[in-house]
Amino acid sequence: MNDETARIEKYLDGQMSAEERADFEKKISETPTLKEELQLHKEMRQFLSKRDKRLQLEQQLQQIEAEYFSQHSQAGKTVERLTSVFRRHWAIMAMAASFALLITAYFLFRTSLYDQFATHPPLALVEKSASQEQLQYEAETAFNSQHYEQAEGLLEQLLHNYPDNDLIRIYLGIAKMEVGKVQEARELFTKVASEDPAVREFAQWNLVLSYLKTGDKERCRELARKFSQDSPYFGKAQELLKKL
Repeated sequence: MNDETARIEKYLDGQMSAEERADFEKKISETPTLKEELQLHKEMRQFLSKRDKRLQLEQQLQQIEAEYFSQHSQAGKTVERLTSVFRRHWAIMAMAASFALLITAYFLFRTSLYDQFATHPPLALVEKSASQEQLQYEAETAFNSQHYEQAEGLLEQLLHNYPDNDLIRIYLGIAKMEVGKVQEARELFTKVASEDPAVREFAQWNLVLSYLKTGDKERCRELARKFSQDSPYFGKAQELLKKL
């Protein structure tokens, strides 16, 4: 593991001090390749997490299957008068149960469109004051570690202190969206009226994601088509429209 990779892992694990974090995030903003590598690490962590869950389910299915056939094998030794029709009935039932479990596993672990497109950039707040530094650090750490419930409460406090900060408002909306408070998230995204076009379009893209999360494809398409070719989200929007 090289030094840069080690720093990325330390950053994602929330093990950096406030000063280290600020220096590293400055470097991320100035180095496109580092930003891409950070995103790859985040996606790899999500993939490994889902893979581990899938492997655990497969092991459980194998154990259930082994126990099932073991039990029915013992029963077959003691009940010699079972007819072939009865045996076929249980075989069909076992196959149906296994198929149902596999179908459930497929829908449980397949990657949704929302998961494919909702790769949120790390939260990096501009330092406001020494008294708020700890609160900002905790909010950044919680959000970037995908502890969205914790991040929601911390960002609520920050927005209360800085009600005109649209960037905090957007990230609070993302945290709410991730914990299922989609309508509250939409209200926050819609309220953003920043003079910075990049911030406004960031809010608009997350508004698109909010409808993608709830399966409202019609509204999702409508909003995705509004991005101009000059928008940094135009490419993502076009890709999403092709998959909807």
